[in-house]
Amino acid sequence: MVTNYKHNTLNQITSSYQPDHYTSASAPIKLRPEPSGSTYTTMERLESSYFYLPNGMLSRVELGQKNVQGTDYAYTLQGWLKDINGYKTDDGNLASCDIGRDGQLSGSTVNAEFCRDAFSSMLQYHQSDYRPISGNNYFNKIYSAAVPLFNGNISALTTDYLTTGIYPLVKFFRYDKLNRIKGMKTNTNVGDPQCLPFFAYSTYYTYDYNGNLDTLIRYDNETNELHYIEYEYLSGNNRLDSITAWWGLNTGGYRYDAIGNLIRDNGEGLDISWNAAGKVDTIWKNGNVLSTFRYSATGQRQMKKTGYNTCYYIHDASGNVMCIYKQSGTSLYMEEQPIYGSKRIGEYKRRMQIPSGTLRPDFMGTIGYRQYELTDHLGNVMATILDRRQPYSSGDNTYKPYTISSTDYYPFGYPIPNRSTNIGGYRYFFNGQESDNEIFGEVALHAFEFRMHDARLGRFWSVDPLAAKYPWNSTYAFCENTPIWARELEGLEALLFVENEGTGHVFVGVFTEKDVRVYTYGRYLGSYSPSSGQYGPLGDAVLIKYDGAKAQEYIRDHFNKGTSAKAYLIPSAKPDKIISYYENLLNNGDPLPKYIEKNGEFKENPYYGYGKYVGIYALLGRSCVTLSTNGLEEGGFDLKKEAFPQIPPSGIISPSNVQLMIDIIMSKDASSDSNPRIYDCSKEIKENAERDY
Repeated sequence: MVTNYKHNTLNQITSSYQPDHYTSASAPIKLRPEPSGSTYTTMERLESSYFYLPNGMLSRVELGQKNVQGTDYAYTLQGWLKDINGYKTDDGNLASCDIGRDGQLSGSTVNAEFCRDAFSSMLQYHQSDYRPISGNNYFNKIYSAAVPLFNGNISALTTDYLTTGIYPLVKFFRYDKLNRIKGMKTNTNVGDPQCLPFFAYSTYYTYDYNGNLDTLIRYDNETNELHYIEYEYLSGNNRLDSITAWWGLNTGGYRYDAIGNLIRDNGEGLDISWNAAGKVDTIWKNGNVLSTFRYSATGQRQMKKTGYNTCYYIHDASGNVMCIYKQSGTSLYMEEQPIYGSKRIGEYKRRMQIPSGTLRPDFMGTIGYRQYELTDHLGNVMATILDRRQPYSSGDNTYKPYTISSTDYYPFGYPIPNRSTNIGGYRYFFNGQESDNEIFGEVALHAFEFRMHDARLGRFWSVDPLAAKYPWNSTYAFCENTPIWARELEGLEALLFVENEGTGHVFVGVFTEKDVRVYTYGRYLGSYSPSSGQYGPLGDAVLIKYDGAKAQEYIRDHFNKGTSAKAYLIPSAKPDKIISYYENLLNNGDPLPKYIEKNGEFKENPYYGYGKYVGIYALLGRSCVTLSTNGLEEGGFDLKKEAFPQIPPSGIISPSNVQLMIDIIMSKDASSDSNPRIYDCSKEIKENAERDY
């Protein structure tokens, strides 16, 4: 489907629309309303609307033409997500638990026509992490039993669903000194701030010295052992030799190929073959072919065959899935079409047979065939709902959604029993990834972009493609064993670029194997001298973000300036934290004009749509150097601290000083047995920038 967007003056998405279908031009299903009350002549359905706080952060998302869901967000002063709707969905008094008060008639709330919230979640970092600007903190609870954490890690969170038989749950987490998950306990009495952690749904984890899981224990709601797994590893690497499953799984051994891909799981009777690009090709179970996969040249899944059914995936130029066709025997159907807003927000799931010679179906109406997904802070799909609503109760003028699926997760992505249902066969689950349910007969194998993740064991099937750059981390570990507060970054890494030609420049990039993002900061039209053609030391500052091909072009230009251009990989810097730092600056910045005057002429602004005003640029104050090093510091890498005590007397105020600090750190690393803190990857990045994107 083609997605059309509307934006506000800050270039933020405010609404998304997709085409609807109809039987004739005289019988439209629904037209997109204009603010004036008129309508477009083209058929489009409102899919999502977005609302923002004054500082630019997302405050509310509304889904569906029929007001089927409104999701509200609250944040701490640090910008950490605090609430998704509130600590629970509904206790009969929406004023005491729901931020947006969706479906509440009393008090004439603006969201009275919306369905009640299908999912809610509250995150607690420490007991004083949130205080509202005004009014009561009615949608939060402060759990005294949660261990306070001040580093952004989550000490407790709640999950609740507007689904019969699923009770609200508060999860209490414990971590080791490396911030790895050590255990979880729970309590269903989410309304009591004094509630204590109990053993129902609890989990426990231990690790070996290489960061591999050593023991994993999960309990069900009656404190019976669901899984009790002991891991054994091959000597000299992180490959799994065998597991002893005292409960819940089959004990068995494992075999890998020469480069570390799993090829045999004895306990499950699985054999796996791989293609030359490191992708799963075929899976056999007990000698019979279970599933076969094919991929595009850039690694996206294009075909999956299981039994007599074959799914074909159609992607756009950026790799997003646009449509999935299913062939059953000789019949071909359009099975699913993802719906996009600011990200994927659901799927259109009306199964239509494709007649011979045409791909354009003609049918009556589309209401009830959309499923919208509701996600948590990690992008986990927690619930899906239809684009229809139903009365909350008989004789009631309020509404609730048709909940199609609900899924709650243990750490590492295994679904919690009695808290997970999937009536509608939704495709996406943990971290928003597709689940290949037929492999283990449950939601347990997740197809990430580069690797397959076994949620039962909390491990990947193959080696991290970037393992050589992260020698301290197990090559099969999921998210460095921090699955509560971080998501798998799939090859995401942070780089610092330094250019010393002329006045020089410093900027930050964030890479994956198939994409790149650049954040660059500099003077903008301030203190400009037409006679000299130069900028002065002060001026308005602009922060620019480039993605994809535009970012590659920027990096290419950077390397073409001279031989001194360098790129450095910073393995310990957390890319998600760096991205959050720069995105917050952009959200709080002022928009740039579309046209600028220069030397008496008006020209189109080359930075329009890419950047924002973010204060005053000063060579000896806030400059490209300070903003780049601050971004790395937010990501956990302090350049001055790492080079101490050999810091230039003038501090880090110029690109040449940044280069000096990097040289100091790399020199120390070369004479040390510890893992390098910085890698010079200039040659690799230059070659990568010259590729066609």
